[in-house]
Amino acid sequence: MLNMTVRQTNKLIRATVKSDNLRLGRFFTKKETARLLAGLLELPDKPAVRVLDAGAGTGILSAAVIERLCESGTVREIRLLCCENDARCLPVLKDNLERLRRLCRRRYKVRLAATVLEENFVLAGRSAYTLSLYKDEPELFDLVLTHPPTALLAPASPEALCVPDLFSGEVDLCYLFLAMAECALAPGGQLAAILPTAFATSPSLTRMRRFFFSQNTPRRIHVFETGKAAKPLKKTFVLTMTHRAPAPDDTVVFSASRDAGTPEKTVILDPLPLSQVMTEPRRSLLLMHDPAEVQVLAYMRRLPCSFAYYGLRMKTGLTLPSRYRACLFDEPARGLIPLICPAAVSEGRVAFPVIEKSSRIPLPGQYVSPVIPSLMQRNRNMLFIKRVPARSDGRRLVCAVYLASQLPGYTMISTHNKLNYIDTSSKGEMDPAFLWGLYAFLTSAPYDLYVRILSKSGQINAGEFSDLPLPTADVLRKMGSRLMAVKLYSPDYCDKVVAEVMRISVKM
Repeated sequence: MLNMTVRQTNKLIRATVKSDNLRLGRFFTKKETARLLAGLLELPDKPAVRVLDAGAGTGILSAAVIERLCESGTVREIRLLCCENDARCLPVLKDNLERLRRLCRRRYKVRLAATVLEENFVLAGRSAYTLSLYKDEPELFDLVLTHPPTALLAPASPEALCVPDLFSGEVDLCYLFLAMAECALAPGGQLAAILPTAFATSPSLTRMRRFFFSQNTPRRIHVFETGKAAKPLKKTFVLTMTHRAPAPDDTVVFSASRDAGTPEKTVILDPLPLSQVMTEPRRSLLLMHDPAEVQVLAYMRRLPCSFAYYGLRMKTGLTLPSRYRACLFDEPARGLIPLICPAAVSEGRVAFPVIEKSSRIPLPGQYVSPVIPSLMQRNRNMLFIKRVPARSDGRRLVCAVYLASQLPGYTMISTHNKLNYIDTSSKGEMDPAFLWGLYAFLTSAPYDLYVRILSKSGQINAGEFSDLPLPTADVLRKMGSRLMAVKLYSPDYCDKVVAEVMRISVKM
């Protein structure tokens, strides 16, 4: 069934490329992913099953789930509703559904009653967030499938106005699809969706996740690896949920693959308690795809301290050069203060002034005239972090220790907007041993892996940072003293120190 549907879809793709020169194939679910999604579902134990495919395309997800329902041997009737309004897909969808109907009857003696709703799925479900099969009474479904389209919509768009209580500002169409799909679930029904990884942790989607996970329980999560350095995830993952409130003993099963989801390249992890997978208060989902990640997550959650415990805060650099060009100078002069820029971060330390390697002269604009008080900060010990690391950096947190004694002639300095800095909220400052220990821990491979689990966006915001775990001050100073004694600050040496002092290591 699935193979037949994919063959018909490929014909449409080839015809569209030839006639319209449009790469239509990237919009359709791959065969392996569709079969994987169908396999993640817990099939209803009943003879008649109601299925909704929201944004059905050519029916690839429907075919995969129908095939599995038929092979289960317990289902005798399937009522399928496909919502699709793309004129290119509709003829192929209807043809595929007719073929599926005949195959169900001939091979499995299963009755398939398929209906196509040729409307915008979000707008069709706007009335009380429900979808009606016959336009006269609400219809709820045992299984809801969706691989929603992505498009950024304005807050005043008709689709966004359908669910104004879940979003603010611009919203991606895929999340509106998900909201409407969830409202079509029957009690105990299941939703299977292919979603952007941003759904798992994005702060802007906190309100939606709180709504979702107050009445739906995540059951299975599948992530796709790219196979590149540090095993980053692809931009989508598969999530299945059951329409019921979470219970204290609920668990989540993770799986991962380096391809579209073939069984021979899929790794299944042991079930994890939902309380470990979902963080509060944002209800973020931690997407794990490796036993090492499970180990690191458990270890970090046992640490006794945090940034907030030590009174540490993360802030963004004060000076945006494009806005204050008239205040920037190339040479030091009376009344000017140093401007620490991202190029100053090198091998764990802050260099000032930064010398260009080719010309061996200082980079321009490294001094600023503090005509605006908000461009100044006290010159004291801090830890700098690049806001947007380069791909060549390797680690998510690219840090550097700055000691106030490096610039003894200045009581005030300024920082570039593309840097974050960690400072104390009190009048005191971090001592060098504590600061170097903090650097070693944040730079280490275990912490890098932990940060990658927490955030898929590439950045950690200030709100998330305050809750990140840290070891005791004695442990931090012990690691810092090791680095200061040998004057080695590379990430590899930080890994060695953290592994020896804290007895945790991760291979990158």
